[in-house]
Amino acid sequence: MENKTYALVCFNEDRNIVSMTTSKDADKLVAKMKSEYESKLSCFGEGIEISCNNFLSERKIAYIFYGYGSYFWEIKEIVNLD
Repeated sequence: MENKTYALVCFNEDRNIVSMTTSKDADKLVAKMKSEYESKLSCFGEGIEISCNNFLSERKIAYIFYGYGSYFWEIKEIVNLD
C-alpha cells in the first residue's frame, strides 16, 4: 500500500537548506509555505531591492530573488511503501 508524505523545503542562494517540514497533508504545507514566504518578504527593509518574487500554490513553489541572495521553497512528494 502506498503512503504519501510531503516535504516543504526552503533553500537559500547557496542551495543550503534553511528549513524543512513534513506532513501527510499537502494543503497544510502550502499554507505553511505561504506563511514563510510572506514572513520573509516582510523582513526586507528599505534599500534592499527585490528583483523577482512569486508564490505559485498550484505548482507548490515560491521564490524570492533579492540583491545577491535568494530563497526558494518547494513541496515534494515522498512515497513510502509499507
